[in-house]
Amino acid sequence: MKKQKLFFLFPISVLTLPVFAISCNINAKQSSPKINLQNKEESPIYNINKPAYEIKLLSSSQIAEVKDSFSFSLTEEGKKLYNSNPSEIEKILKRIRKKSYPRDTNPKISLKVFSLDDSFEEVKKDNDFKKYFIFQSPTSETFKYLNGHKLEFELIPSDPNKKTPAIKYAIRCPDKIYNGVMSVEDSGFIYLDQI
Repeated sequence: MKKQKLFFLFPISVLTLPVFAISCNINAKQSSPKINLQNKEESPIYNINKPAYEIKLLSSSQIAEVKDSFSFSLTEEGKKLYNSNPSEIEKILKRIRKKSYPRDTNPKISLKVFSLDDSFEEVKKDNDFKKYFIFQSPTSETFKYLNGHKLEFELIPSDPNKKTPAIKYAIRCPDKIYNGVMSVEDSGFIYLDQI
């Protein structure tokens, strides 16, 4: 009798599982109903539990647009240095990396103490980086659909595949969180324009 009940309950649980599946997209239209005290117009003041902004997965065209907006190039000073001694550019980037990413030389430093975000902020503040390099990336002001998404960057003095300096990027989506970390929607390299 117990086996018969188990066999009966199993298909029901399998069929009801999709009911409990969570959508990856947060949609403002699915928020709780609005309370209207005057019953004339729906006032945003009385809208309860409405998200501050709508977050969605990026489409492939949006990801392509973000990738196209990245720029990593040399300043005029950097171009002069590159034309006279190209290997010096890589040496400068290695020095910047060593200063900005202390975890490279001391693995005891916790990632929680010093994150990639902190490290890349140090890179952008570095005087040599400002002197020789220009890095531009989009923001949520540039592309409204990036609102809530997180862009992470890491300086790579020499990419082993192309033998050129690069900045590794990752676009993280707040809709997909695994083990407390936003999952990566897209990642890749922004190579240094050497012209």
